[in-house]
Formats: sequence, structure tokens, C-alpha cells
Amino acid sequence: MGHIALTTRTAAGALPAAIAARIADAFAASRSDATLRAYAGAFRRFVAWAGGHGLAALPAEPATVAGYYTALADLGKSVATVRMAAAAIGHAHRTAGERNPARHEVSRRTLAGIARQAAAAGRTGRQARGLTGRDLTAILAVMRAGLPTASRAACNRSLRDAAILRTMRDGLLRRSEAAALRWRDVEEAPDGSGRLTIRRSKTDQVGGGAVLFLGRPTMEALGDWPEVLPQTKRAPDAPIFACCARTIARAIAARASAAGIDGASGHSLRVGTAQDLAAGGASLPAMQAAGRWSDPSMPARYTRAQAAGRGAVASILYRRPRGLAVRRTA
Repeated sequence: MGHIALTTRTAAGALPAAIAARIADAFAASRSDATLRAYAGAFRRFVAWAGGHGLAALPAEPATVAGYYTALADLGKSVATVRMAAAAIGHAHRTAGERNPARHEVSRRTLAGIARQAAAAGRTGRQARGLTGRDLTAILAVMRAGLPTASRAACNRSLRDAAILRTMRDGLLRRSEAAALRWRDVEEAPDGSGRLTIRRSKTDQVGGGAVLFLGRPTMEALGDWPEVLPQTKRAPDAPIFACCARTIARAIAARASAAGIDGASGHSLRVGTAQDLAAGGASLPAMQAAGRWSDPSMPARYTRAQAAGRGAVASILYRRPRGLAVRRTA
């Protein structure tokens, strides 16, 4: 990670090279490649800022870290960006065997103050725009309407994108999970539904895995898509969608935009499915399990509007008494 060196010394001296190398391999595997890349980029920016002010970045003083937080905030960076910087600085120092300055009271309270100032100014984190079942129906209708005049390549992309949209909705998939799927991960059940195996995810880095349900329309979409692929790309170990997470996100946004739905992202199907589940009466633990969230606060945040519609005020103050007919107005 650039400016960071893993410390493998003991009180008795350096460990043997073979043991040190094995530790380094296991240590690197403790974080996903995407996380390590994000940390590396964030720490490089901190190093550049500190160097520009004649300050040490590793080890860094708590006041240096706090100063960097305020510099980011003054540039208009989000609280999430400042928190990423804190995580990257902490990771760099722990890896190098140094005291973590991001844990110091000065650093922590400065970050907390920046978060409060952002909230007071109305600069809270934006929630991803959810794509619900109704949205998906509209998107697929627009896609079908364009097929008669589309080129062969455009038709093939439509088949792929329809399979992506349906699979990500049923599985509440993250875009990285969708990109990692292989044909061996899908199994058809006797009733025509499917079972999708997620072998590893953001919240399951040790590969415990999860098995998810796929509806019959999704299985049909997954059946249509490989018909246009060469046989070699339908092998069990071949990727289903044959594209990266960024391409998947762009495809979702583009398909939604074509249907008049702006603001969609690679996270929108996950959010929208959670909202549909909440509207249908699913409990928070059930949604957390379906989406494989490690923290219930995330599905709770995504489904606040749906929860309000089923809350105490809605269900008690405005519920319709049994046997009471609804009076229709002219």
C-alpha cells in the first residue's frame, strides 16, 4: 500500500522470512482488493497534503489528521469522504505498527464536529434512488418496445441487461456480486424457480456463502441471455454477465434513464427491492437477511417511508374500523 510497510518484528528480533511472508499474505487477504485500493488512494492524498504543509504523514500527529479533516470539509468533500480518510490513515498506521492518530480524541471530535456541521447545513448523505418492481416493469417495457428496430448487438445487450436487472432485484445484489456470478452459481428448481449461490460478498469476505431465491421470470431471462453467447462463455466457470461492476452500474442507470427514471445507480435495485419488501410487511430482520446486511441500520434507512406507512400513527390513528364501509365521494 505505497508508503506502508507491514511490521513483523518481535521482541526477539525479526521473524524468519518464510513466516513473515506468510503473515503478509494473510494480512493482505484480510481486506478486499477494492477496499485496499480505496485505502491506498485516500492515504496517498493525505500524504500529499501533509507533505505540502511540511508535516509528517507516517507517523502522523493527531493535530495533523484533524487539520486534514478540516481541509477536506472546507473543499466541500462529504462526511463519507472524511470518514474514508480516517479509515485509510488508521489502516496505514496499524499496518506499520504505529499508534493510530485517527483514534485520538482530537481527531475523533474534529470528525464528529464536521459531521454535525454538515448535518446542520443540510449536507447529509444522499440515499440511492430505489428501483421498485413498478419501475422495473416500466424499464423492461421500454426495452421490449425498442427490440423490433434494434441491431443484433443492441438486442443482445437488451437480453443481458434484462437478466442483470431481474437477477439483481431478486437477489438484492450489489453490483460487485452480480459481476462475480458464474453459471455454476445458478441452479433451477423443479418448479421453474432458481437458487443463486453467492460465494463471497462485501460482508462475507471469508466465503461462508449464501443461497438466494430467483423467480421464474428471472430464470427465463437468464435462460434467454446465454443463447446469444458462444459455447465457451456458457461454461460453468464462465462469468454470467461477462462485464465488470462499473459496466453493470452504467447499464442500470442508462436503462432507467431511457424509461424516464433519473438518478438510478448500481445500488438502486437493492434499495428498491428492500422498499418493496418493507411495503409488503417484511420485518427488518427478514430484510436484513434477504440483503445480507451486517448492520440493520442500512435497510432501516432505505425503508423509512415504508415503515412510516405501517407505523403506529398509520395503523392505529388512521386504520379503518372493521365492518365500516368507505364512503365514496362523487
